[in-house]
Amino acid sequence: MVRADVRDGARGGAGGAAGGAVLFDFDGTLFDASEAIVHAFNAALRSRGIEAWPRERVLPLIGRPLVEMFPRAAPSASSGEIKDMVRVYREVFLPVCVSLTRPLPGLVPCLRALAAEGFRLAIVTNRKEDGARRILEGFDLCDAFDTVIGIDDVARTKPDPEPVRLALARLGVAARDAVLVGDTPQDMQAAAAAGVRAIGVLTGPFPAEPLRAAGAAAVLPDLTGLPEQVRRVLGRKPCPGATSLPASSASTAGNEAASLPGFDEEEEADVMEEVDVLVIGGGTAGTVAAIQSARAGARTMVLERGPNLGGTMTTGGVAFPGLFDAWGRQIIAGIGWDLVRESVELDGGTLPDFSKVPERHWMNQVKVNPFLYALLAEEKCREAGVAIAYYEFPTRIVRHAGGWQVDCAGFGTRRRVLCRQVVDCTGGAEVVGLLNLPRLREPETQPGSLLFCLGRPCEAGRVGTIDALYVHGADSTNSRTATAANLEGRKDLLARVRASGKRLMHAQPEASFRESYRIVGETVVTVDDYTSGRVFEDAVCYAFYPVDLHTKDGVKPQPLARGTVPTVPLGALVPKGSRDILVAGRCVSSDRRANSGLRVQASCMAMGQAAGAAAALAVAANTTPLHVGLCELRAMLRQHGAIVPGAGQDTRGKS
Repeated sequence: MVRADVRDGARGGAGGAAGGAVLFDFDGTLFDASEAIVHAFNAALRSRGIEAWPRERVLPLIGRPLVEMFPRAAPSASSGEIKDMVRVYREVFLPVCVSLTRPLPGLVPCLRALAAEGFRLAIVTNRKEDGARRILEGFDLCDAFDTVIGIDDVARTKPDPEPVRLALARLGVAARDAVLVGDTPQDMQAAAAAGVRAIGVLTGPFPAEPLRAAGAAAVLPDLTGLPEQVRRVLGRKPCPGATSLPASSASTAGNEAASLPGFDEEEEADVMEEVDVLVIGGGTAGTVAAIQSARAGARTMVLERGPNLGGTMTTGGVAFPGLFDAWGRQIIAGIGWDLVRESVELDGGTLPDFSKVPERHWMNQVKVNPFLYALLAEEKCREAGVAIAYYEFPTRIVRHAGGWQVDCAGFGTRRRVLCRQVVDCTGGAEVVGLLNLPRLREPETQPGSLLFCLGRPCEAGRVGTIDALYVHGADSTNSRTATAANLEGRKDLLARVRASGKRLMHAQPEASFRESYRIVGETVVTVDDYTSGRVFEDAVCYAFYPVDLHTKDGVKPQPLARGTVPTVPLGALVPKGSRDILVAGRCVSSDRRANSGLRVQASCMAMGQAAGAAAALAVAANTTPLHVGLCELRAMLRQHGAIVPGAGQDTRGKS
């Protein structure tokens, strides 16, 4: 989530643009709420027995009042039925509007720069004011705007000039001193009718030409360059003392370039690599993604900042992965399952009987020796031809001909990797964040866990959950917050050892994190999708676990209804608007409650295998993963042992 004080005490600076105003449309200009809108729109249609519309049919309607949207889908509906659909829409939309909305590129730096120059800011939208304010509150941006004009404030909506004129009246600004920024011809028309100059942005459904034809004085790709364009359109000079927006804070529209402090582009790397697929993060999902990609014939490298593969299962010690089964049948298999099964067999352990439905979900979690798992994961990577780089992480990613240049750093090593596809398996979508693509996270994350044994040996592969303590506020966003979580967990563990009088027999080297950033993908899996067992058209794997949200008060799992088995679509592994990059693991595109079930290890393994296969196929076909043929992708997954929804292979029976 965006958390920013846009004003920062900069309002009305000396020499600022006194009397000037910038009016913003909302949807498609400041925020992309399309996932929430499509979700609520179709819920309203289904409430009247009308078949849901595909996303591409709903998108052109966004920006119109709801009372104009629904007659397009239900032309024979009465005014009372339309009113009922609007009511259902709002009941569904408001609870999810923040989690399924993302700020558009450059939003906060743009608002901050305009505020620093003394511009007054307003929103003029064809949605209800409370819906707009709910989203603004969710992103801590309410105070950034002097007023919000919604559909309930006026008799006539855009393209009529009434809402624009009302905003000017509330601000006390003349039309000649104002600019309206929007993404639709209706925005441009409303501005022209009110005597206000207009600037179009291409973050909505319309290309540049219709915006110019409707009166746009300028058209920009996004909000990144807006402050300068506003000054140009109004004939203003920059406010003395105001600084231009540095390139590093701007959005990287089109994923062109992004970096963190590291070695400069001009500096020579110690090691140069050229591969087809670079998997970043060698944890639960990344290990499987790398093996699958290499087995499919792609030259593959995995980059891992730790000393071994396996992530949560090995370093974190959560060596009881689940769940591979649902309702008496196996629903996740493939490379991850083969690793788990071989680890158990080599350790002389036993596997659950998946043909029996357990009383409690955790009874079918598999007990794995994490030390063996790490060794076997390396062996499988070597056999498949995966190159492994430990103790390294990416510092810079830029486009190069045919793919990506990824600069990586480790102690004593500067590595430059040229690759065609990137698979982000970092757990917190760190590469997605490095590219300034949108990510979601709540202000408060679920607690992490530090695992240990007091007074008894740790019997790896023989017990499931060992002793554990919650690490509240655990945040794996960066090295500073991860350090803080580990320090807090170890302090509490030491206090517990002293209080117990028992010997500390085992402690994991770091806390395990349940939650971090999630991507905004081409598809966002909602909790309704998850709990209803929705089979997506582009489903690539199953998932199964209760809705399992941990809080300060503990956790009360909410089991799925009998027979329900959720699926994960390919679109949830593809960052929205991106090319040549996939994600897999707990950062899958989903709302928070759906993610609490999707984040577990078996599901992450299945997602990793799907991502590895999609990346390899994209390389072979010289395309981007979203354009890979679903039939080919599912066939490859089946070939490597995976169970694919709707592909004629939905059960393995007994383990």
